[in-house]
Amino acid sequence: MAITDDDLVRQLDSVPLVESPDFREAVMGRVKRGAGSPAGWAPAKSRRYVDRRLAHGLAWAAAVAIVVGIGLSRSPQPRPQNAAATMSQPEISVVQNGDRWLVKANVKGDLEWDQTRLSKVETLSDGTVVLQRRSGASGIAEIRFHVAGGEVFKTSLRVD
Repeated sequence: MAITDDDLVRQLDSVPLVESPDFREAVMGRVKRGAGSPAGWAPAKSRRYVDRRLAHGLAWAAAVAIVVGIGLSRSPQPRPQNAAATMSQPEISVVQNGDRWLVKANVKGDLEWDQTRLSKVETLSDGTVVLQRRSGASGIAEIRFHVAGGEVFKTSLRVD
């Protein structure tokens, strides 16, 4: 059976806290005795040496902070960018092969055709659409290509 978070919190809160023993005197006594102690404790470095290292470290940190702050304050602010995307003219090729037409575009878009005169046979792996003349169809059929909602290509085919 799973235990809920509330039950777990209640169980942990019900455990009484225990005071930890004070080891400070025992540890400090061994540190003060020095290298001659049986446990092999080395004497602590002088407080003056530790304070000097701490002061040097803090001075270096302050110097780095100042240099970075000055560098950031003097750096030129970013200029607004005026970038525009350009799109190349789409290239559409329409090739007739008997009663079929192969239509291929170099950009992605929507292809529309006169569905009363042409029918889609298949789409090849490279994106080429194969259209075929419907039986008994004659006259002129239009093919249109749209990219991003706008018409970019229109052509007429004679399907007789």
